[in-house]
Amino acid sequence: MRSYPISNGAKDFLSVVEAADRLAVHPSTIRRWIDSGRLPAYRVGARRLAIMETDLGKMVVSRPPLKVAEAASKYEVAIPRLTDEQRDRGLQAIQKLTELRKGLAAKYGRSPQPGWELLNASRDERSRELAGE
Repeated sequence: MRSYPISNGAKDFLSVVEAADRLAVHPSTIRRWIDSGRLPAYRVGARRLAIMETDLGKMVVSRPPLKVAEAASKYEVAIPRLTDEQRDRGLQAIQKLTELRKGLAAKYGRSPQPGWELLNASRDERSRELAGE
């Protein structure tokens, strides 16, 4: 896509693609900012949008760096230990599932396939269909 510079005297304008390149974001991000009112834009003709360089510059603001302790505490998650009751319920559930799996294997002569194997097989089959194999 070819881009033509837009200029109006002392004011320099950028296209949506040029603005996205300047900030290293996708053009849809620039359009989303325009739609939400965070970034002013100007209509140039029937379909083209232009953004003033000064308005684009206002989107870039500095942020003070977090101190190491603040950053660590911000993302730290406390995982509580299981109670004895919770641990016992979990072990019982695992035991029931193991028995169910053995029962299915006895009934059908083999153990059922894990779900992830079925999903992968169906994805592979669909890919082959789409590829025309």
